[in-house]
Amino acid sequence: MAMPVILTPGMRGCLSETIAIAWLIERGYSVFPNHAPEGPIDLIALDQRTGETILIDVKTLYQQGKYVTPLSPTETQFELGVRFLVVNGRDCFLLPPGQRKYPPDQIKDIIAA
Repeated sequence: MAMPVILTPGMRGCLSETIAIAWLIERGYSVFPNHAPEGPIDLIALDQRTGETILIDVKTLYQQGKYVTPLSPTETQFELGVRFLVVNGRDCFLLPPGQRKYPPDQIKDIIAA
């Protein structure tokens, strides 16, 4: 009988970044990951059609019942224009830019759309 795999938070984050990279590539982006263990940016995505560059911080959605963790960019992330890409299972959602806080209801609305 196979033992269940228990993902640590670090493993879950790594998996979410891999899912995010695949999602971006499927949408026509070239993706460049940050290999440093810390920093304000996880990925740089370059739209192959338009040349637009997006700085991304990947976030794993944690839902417990109806509760969703609110997201707030750090001051550095806000100044750089970093966008959150939320991974929910195998689904990804790129949050709109330029907000100081993404409350749980807004995140749920984006995911439900």
